[in-house]
Amino acid sequence: MALRPTTVALVHPDAVVRQQIEQTLRNAGVEPVASVGELALADAALAPRWPDVIVASAALPGLPAFLDALRSQHRTPVVVCHDPADSGDAAVLALAHGAVDVVSCARTPHLDATPPAVLAATVRGAALARVPSSDWPESPTVPAPLAEPGQATDAFAPTAPGELDLPLVDAQRVAVIVAGTGAVPALEPLLMALPRHVPPMVVLQPLDVGLSLSWARRLNRRCAPTVAVAGPGAVLAPGRVLLVPGGVPALLEPRGLNLTLEFDHETERAREDAVADGLLQSLAAQVGSHALAVLMTGAGTDGALGLLAVRQAGGHTAVQEDRSCSVPSRVREALRLGAASQPLTPTMLAAWLVAPHTASV
Repeated sequence: MALRPTTVALVHPDAVVRQQIEQTLRNAGVEPVASVGELALADAALAPRWPDVIVASAALPGLPAFLDALRSQHRTPVVVCHDPADSGDAAVLALAHGAVDVVSCARTPHLDATPPAVLAATVRGAALARVPSSDWPESPTVPAPLAEPGQATDAFAPTAPGELDLPLVDAQRVAVIVAGTGAVPALEPLLMALPRHVPPMVVLQPLDVGLSLSWARRLNRRCAPTVAVAGPGAVLAPGRVLLVPGGVPALLEPRGLNLTLEFDHETERAREDAVADGLLQSLAAQVGSHALAVLMTGAGTDGALGLLAVRQAGGHTAVQEDRSCSVPSRVREALRLGAASQPLTPTMLAAWLVAPHTASV
């Protein structure tokens, strides 16, 4: 028996872009069932045959409210279509309101546009995602930051230690969080609940550089720690959260008395499906029992073996609770391997990260 094709509805104000996406998906065996130019027309167009996935332009007015309504009614996965020429703020806002993934597309050919095969795979993957109900995440009950929010900045993280950056030997803990694109609604309340003086922290998430900068700007308006996008040689420091963009194969390496992020494109660990494992394994190797590692929602199993390596090195590990995961496969694999034992909600993870005597859970 042939499998039913994934169905998709397109909502984009540019008819040319809509046609391009529709043709690309149709050629890949994905079935478009509706195509409209504005959200006001979406409900009527979708009603005759509700799709498995909605692909919507990030630039649509009212998209956050539309996403909120979907979460409380249909819980249909939404993939956001982002124009690389735009700032990325609208796409990040959509992710914060529950969109499960993001693709790049534009009317004119663009070097950063999502390849057709990846676009089709993203839509098929989104069809398998679970959209948490409207009572998730825990953002309405997130405690206020313990200090003023960090300064908003477009700058990349510094690549030389500052006067206030503690050397590695003085840092009691070093934390790495691995999260999928759709983890934004869970990751944001986690980071908002942290105090200013958190352990040196790295967040690995498959957002491109432009979206990572937008994500950093949003977090700096809401979070007490300083958030910056990591480039090669970025220095880890207490009170600083580094965002590693685009699934870059980054490794932790010592430089003098400090710890830095180095981008490794050459070794076997640079394989696309082992980026998180490589980073976590380097965390285990560099700081051992001082490591804190968190695995959050995401497709595949990348990160599960790395989390196990951290635990085997005496470090401390935790995973996100299944109920708030849009794609729980990575978390479930970590639990199966024994890399962690008790899942935690996002705000519980925040408390765990700053607890004085953290243990693996």
